[in-house]
Amino acid sequence: MQELPPGGQCTPPVGSQKPGSGLVNALAVAGASPTSVAVLRSSKLSSKEQQADFGALSKLKILGLSGNQLISFPEEIFSLESLEKLYIGQDQGAKLTSVPEDIGKLQSLKELHIENNHLEYLPVALGSMPNLEVLDCRHNLLKQLPDAICQAQALRELLLETNLLTQLPENLDSLVNLDVLTLMDNPMEDPPEEVYTEGKEAIFTYLKNKRHMKIVATKIQSWWRGMMVLKGIGKFSELLKVRKKGKNSLKSKSGKKGGKEKPAKEKKK
Repeated sequence: MQELPPGGQCTPPVGSQKPGSGLVNALAVAGASPTSVAVLRSSKLSSKEQQADFGALSKLKILGLSGNQLISFPEEIFSLESLEKLYIGQDQGAKLTSVPEDIGKLQSLKELHIENNHLEYLPVALGSMPNLEVLDCRHNLLKQLPDAICQAQALRELLLETNLLTQLPENLDSLVNLDVLTLMDNPMEDPPEEVYTEGKEAIFTYLKNKRHMKIVATKIQSWWRGMMVLKGIGKFSELLKVRKKGKNSLKSKSGKKGGKEKPAKEKKK
């Protein structure tokens, strides 16, 4: 793996510089192959410098952009169809506040490292990435996870410590391949601290039990309401009166129809 020195102080060979191609030039300096690995840590790359650069890197497998001045997620990355690992954690550089839904275009991506940013939400598209195995969201401002994350069936590691999460999606235990789930330093309420500190297995057991209890509670509630209506108890008493009134009305009408007709008077001769 070739890594560009911090600060990007190296100068490309004479004749290799092209306007608007900051990333490509940086790769040339680092000696990185456009078909292998590019690590540009703390290279002071800005969002503007990335325009039109990524077309020459369509076969890139690993890209590291940590510690740069990217105030927004570089959308040009979405053209890297072969990309498998993306490192865009900003421990030293500018902080990203969102990840576009177009991240779902990176269908080959196996690892997404977006730690040390200011993300409050994650894109729903993460659930449609069939090869995503590692999602590193540590040290962000995440308030909740999208339910779609439960569809990312290839996930093995979900790193969420030091965020603002208070609860988890109720079907998170459907991630059958998940080995590592970290939730430390979150204001978690559901599951509570005594559960999530025990690790993934305890968390998944809690979610399964909670879902089962919810189903049982719904059935009991439905049965109880039925009994209340049947007996006309409480707020259901008026409903019972309406039902009885309807039945009596039907009986009254049927009684009139079934009654004997008065005999006709005989005509006088």
